[in-house]
Amino acid sequence: MIVYPAIDIKEGKVVRLKKGDFDKATVYFDEPAMAAKKWIEQGTNYLHVVDLDGALEGRLVNVKQIKSITDLDVEVQLGGGIRSIESLEEAFELGVQRAIMGTAFIKDRGMARIACKKFGAERIVASVDLKDGLVAIEGWQEGAQIGYQTLLNQLSNIGIKNIAVTDVSKDGMQSGPNFSLFKNILNYFDFSVIASGGISTLDDIKKLTEMGLTGAIVGTALYEEHFSLKEVLEATNVS
Repeated sequence: MIVYPAIDIKEGKVVRLKKGDFDKATVYFDEPAMAAKKWIEQGTNYLHVVDLDGALEGRLVNVKQIKSITDLDVEVQLGGGIRSIESLEEAFELGVQRAIMGTAFIKDRGMARIACKKFGAERIVASVDLKDGLVAIEGWQEGAQIGYQTLLNQLSNIGIKNIAVTDVSKDGMQSGPNFSLFKNILNYFDFSVIASGGISTLDDIKKLTEMGLTGAIVGTALYEEHFSLKEVLEATNVS
């Protein structure tokens, strides 16, 4: 299982939110590249970067900061504000390996099909964010009034292979992931699943690895030093 340290960028700085609330942001680094270098030095080859301002505005905003990360020796998957084929092209031109889209795919299923065909399904990740049991869109600020099972069926039918699943109620709360949600998805769908939200202990990492997830995004617990990235990477080698 690939572990992705999270770098969420708001107003040019690295922050963590609680339950996706933009008014509850804790700043950890003034320069995103410094956070990236820290995680690279501790052994990661992968980073999960989110342009939080972009998620609200519907376009990439923190372009300079994103480029400062992609210029480093690391693979980046980027989300936040990528809602058109043109913004996908912009993301890839910045040097990211994979781009994450959520709102756009929910509002326009045809775009997902075009994106997979144009860039390759392996470079596209569909973001499935759940809030109060429904799919959340527009930077988690709105509900799409659609259940995740319906959305996943539709995404599967149009060629999506990779999904990043977040239970927004768990995000930044360090209360443990929604294991039952991930289990249900793995049981009924054939996606490569990246888990996000609430990962707070090494046991969480081990359990997600044993479940067969493709990846896990870890944020607050790393920034609050509940464990080291080295320990996290070791925990993925479950015997």
